[in-house]
Amino acid sequence: MLHYIRALVCAIALLPQIAQSSATPSTSESSTESKDSSIDSSVESDTKPSTKSHATTSNMPTTTNATTNAIDTQTNTSQINMTHLQPTLAEQDSTQSIKEAPPKQHKQKDKSYDNLMKLLEHEGTYMILWQSLGPYYIYGNNMNTELKFQVSAKIPVWTNALWTKGSIFFGYTQTMWFQQFNFRYSSPIRDTDYKPSVFYSYPFEGRFGIKELRIGFLHYSNGIGGDECVRDANNNSSPNCRSRSGANRIMFEAIFEVKGFGAHLSAWPYLSDRRDNPDLDQYLGYANVKLYYRHKRNLVEVHFAPLISDYTRYHASVRLGYAFAMTKFISLYAQYFYGYGDSLYEYNMMSNRIGLGVRVTGF
Repeated sequence: MLHYIRALVCAIALLPQIAQSSATPSTSESSTESKDSSIDSSVESDTKPSTKSHATTSNMPTTTNATTNAIDTQTNTSQINMTHLQPTLAEQDSTQSIKEAPPKQHKQKDKSYDNLMKLLEHEGTYMILWQSLGPYYIYGNNMNTELKFQVSAKIPVWTNALWTKGSIFFGYTQTMWFQQFNFRYSSPIRDTDYKPSVFYSYPFEGRFGIKELRIGFLHYSNGIGGDECVRDANNNSSPNCRSRSGANRIMFEAIFEVKGFGAHLSAWPYLSDRRDNPDLDQYLGYANVKLYYRHKRNLVEVHFAPLISDYTRYHASVRLGYAFAMTKFISLYAQYFYGYGDSLYEYNMMSNRIGLGVRVTGF
């Protein structure tokens, strides 16, 4: 009996502890439920604070659809903005290409300019103050100081002629001796030489040192005629006739160039009878050569004539030239001549002359 009483007392003593342990989980569960309810209430208040819980639940799909529509609208707007950006980028590219265009156009202009200068370099375009030195002076009443002009150019008539790499050119050279300071005799043009030509040029692109080969036709005269040059029954003209003709020629030319050093060989047979000056070949011969050297802004020329002639009655001439390029268009130019044939009228007269002036930069 005593044992039962002791067990009952122990059970009564443990009742408060059992009650406390059972109360703790219920408190946590109530706190969890309160938290969940607060979260649900906050969600409902964010979604539709002025509506009841069952109304909020029923309007959830509408809110979702509105959100989806807003996202789609924003996406479409961004696509539209990208569409508007595309022409802007294209415009930027075009603007950039326009900005980059001038250097290309500048290069094309430079190339065109260089080609033009090369056309004017056919036989040299220059103007110099020309002085005759003793003991050989200018004939007649002319002064020993004058101006010498030369205009020379070649124009391509047919590129890739006859389905080849070569081209057909029209060449023209005119040289004038102008008595600018001879006021007593009305400052006349003492002499003028004309050399029109047509030739075929074939480039060799440096093979064997050959740069270019040419074959063509050349007319060389001083263009003088008139009553004094009328021929008699024997086809002879008056001694007072100043007409001179270098005759029509078939020209054969070869140009060699290696590292700035070059040689321009020319040879020709005469095609017509030279009644005005039958001894012309004794002075001008049948061939000549021009040697030259180009280095940066410098050009040196040496012209020898004739190479082929009657050596028992040989009449030589040498022409020296030096050009220094001051700009892309103008060069300082000096020239010296000694021998026969400075002008065609003087083909059988000795000359000793020097000059200084300017030259077109085409070398």
